[in-house]
Amino acid sequence: MTLQDFYETVGGNYEESMRRLMNDAIARRFLLKFLDAEDYPKLILAFENKEYDNAFLYAHNLKGVALNLGLNALGNAVSDLCETVRGGKEPVPYPDALLEQVKSEYLRATEAIRCL
Repeated sequence: MTLQDFYETVGGNYEESMRRLMNDAIARRFLLKFLDAEDYPKLILAFENKEYDNAFLYAHNLKGVALNLGLNALGNAVSDLCETVRGGKEPVPYPDALLEQVKSEYLRATEAIRCL
């Protein structure tokens, strides 16, 4: 899979990402490092434990990393979730649909990264 194909698969923008990341080699290196990041599993755990202050921190971190890497669909999904728990408040109602969207986009991104 080419990097351009990758960005199409994950709902990103290749040209925009290359302006930020400079070249394919750097992009691939950081995308592979993304697989080892712990913000996503910690975000899921924080929601399960109703630790919304931590959920906000992990969502905010994940959003920033995703958007910087050009994983726009994931970044946008996490951004929506992030706003529901801003300030550590309990989301009302519980954002099941938003969390499912984040899970879906994360899975799509990580599967595509593994194909690089």
